[in-house]
Amino acid sequence: MRFDAGGALLVPLRDAAGELWNVQTIKPARPADGGPDKLFLKGGRKSGLMHWCGPETELINSVSGIITTGDKCQKAADSGGEIPHLTKTVGIDVLLLAEGYATAASLHEATGRPVCVAFDAGNLAPVARVLRGRFPDALIVVRGDDDRDTEARTGRNPGRAKATEAAKLARGVAVFPVLPDGAGSDFNDMHAAACRPCARERRGRDTGRAGHAIERGDTYPARSR
Repeated sequence: MRFDAGGALLVPLRDAAGELWNVQTIKPARPADGGPDKLFLKGGRKSGLMHWCGPETELINSVSGIITTGDKCQKAADSGGEIPHLTKTVGIDVLLLAEGYATAASLHEATGRPVCVAFDAGNLAPVARVLRGRFPDALIVVRGDDDRDTEARTGRNPGRAKATEAAKLARGVAVFPVLPDGAGSDFNDMHAAACRPCARERRGRDTGRAGHAIERGDTYPARSR
């Protein structure tokens, strides 16, 4: 992870082999002109690419067996073919998949588990396919966004729909944040809400409370309609 001269966060997008294809720039604040605060390289690839929060980044770049078979997984995903199982796998029993970097970072901080960033709802399914091939025995938990504001305006909830689709594709589960109306839509918002009442306490205690709240989301049923 790096920052540019203006303080924007630079998040790399890599394929299953660890090869860099694109970079997302996340500005520290939304521009005054109302422009986007998150940008990808123009014309750059995004589908099927990911970023990891947790130890997986080092494993991708250091274990040759994973790089070789990971490349096969990526090629199969790109062509729509069957994802092969790895000849060498990482000992991960549960991994999380989320849309944005901030959400993934909050989840990793709170749970300590490896979290894969898909960057947007539309990329959840392509990344989920790659993850299932790379980690055939792991439980894949898709931590989706709950786009209630969008649903109120349009009747559609893309965060829930895409996360559910990805979970089915990966033979995993989809979990959504539990938040009051107007309090946000993702697990980063849930993390912030959990930390807010204890903002004056030590950071370590804040993280503990947020972690409990986010883990507790696993036990909540889907939001009633």
